Amino acid sequence: MKKNSTVVIIGDSISDVKFNRRVLHLKAHPAYPKQVKNRLAKEYNAKFIFSGIASDRIYHVYDRFTKDCFLHNPDYIVMLIGVNDAWQNFKKEDYQNNLEVVRASKPCFREILRRIKDEMPKCKLITLLPFLIDTIPEKRPFVPFLEDIRAMELTLLKEFGFDNIIDLQQVFNDAYKTYTPKDLAFDGVHPTKLGHSIIADKVIKTLIEID
Repeated sequence: MKKNSTVVIIGDSISDVKFNRRVLHLKAHPAYPKQVKNRLAKEYNAKFIFSGIASDRIYHVYDRFTKDCFLHNPDYIVMLIGVNDAWQNFKKEDYQNNLEVVRASKPCFREILRRIKDEMPKCKLITLLPFLIDTIPEKRPFVPFLEDIRAMELTLLKEFGFDNIIDLQQVFNDAYKTYTPKDLAFDGVHPTKLGHSIIADKVIKTLIEID
């Protein structure tokens, strides 16, 4: 990671520092963006921009990408989006509807990646793939819906040549060897402080090694 750099962390509620501080029952404060900043900002004299907004879907990030990311001229972008796209119309009896959601989200995700590649050629992108922590058995039917979004994101990231990808589903699957799912997230979607620490560790490692 370069000294004097700017890092934009953009996404939905998982990356929304204010949301994770405000919603006390999640026990999620400090969220991973804050933990990353606390551990790297001073050492690298880095500027961190927090651009997570609760409930955002991919098209929301697409709509606000110029204001909340591009205009900050970042050296690094950390992006985690997609779970709300899968969840927005989740009905386990209507899987076909999810395929329509994926088709609708794909052009926006493609355009975000195109802008980073074409308009921000010196910027490094770190993508965190969305996940579901196995806290609530009733949410397991949601997994195939989320897998479609994850697969779409992964396909486009490879198409554009972005290879700094952190598969958070695999990260949390590995964490089950040490922790229970409820240690990591009460509702399966929003990590606890411990869950955020696990994400932060992966992001920090990647930022340090990326250059």
